[in-house]
Amino acid sequence: MALSIPYILVLLAWNQSQLPLFDRIETGNAMNDIVITRAENGKTLNVHIGDKVIVYLDESPTTGYRWALDTEGEGIAILQSSDYRPADVGKIGGGGQAVFTVAAQKVGHATLRFKLWREWEGNSSIVDAVTVDVEVR
Repeated sequence: MALSIPYILVLLAWNQSQLPLFDRIETGNAMNDIVITRAENGKTLNVHIGDKVIVYLDESPTTGYRWALDTEGEGIAILQSSDYRPADVGKIGGGGQAVFTVAAQKVGHATLRFKLWREWEGNSSIVDAVTVDVEVR
């Protein structure tokens, strides 16, 4: 039984949609935004040069605890921006999300270590951590 081209394309699209975000087959030379959360803690992302990894982590800055990024792998993955987005505008003291944008700059391996801490108290204040390995090809 011969399969038609449209049928094969539908099968390929379906199979690709079943893969986790960080293992999807890349096509073309387009740069991608790869969104991750704490659910990817301990996993490895496979990305290309120019891709951006956007990390969302829940945070309540009024407690004094803020997310910070330590990167291992010189020049491979560079922090482009960090921001805080409140969950609900108008709710004083409410939580939100820390948002980090990291760009893949050159081929290699980098480790992104996020720590929830009070900077002025040092590493003894770390109450949570998320680590993601990044393979840039």
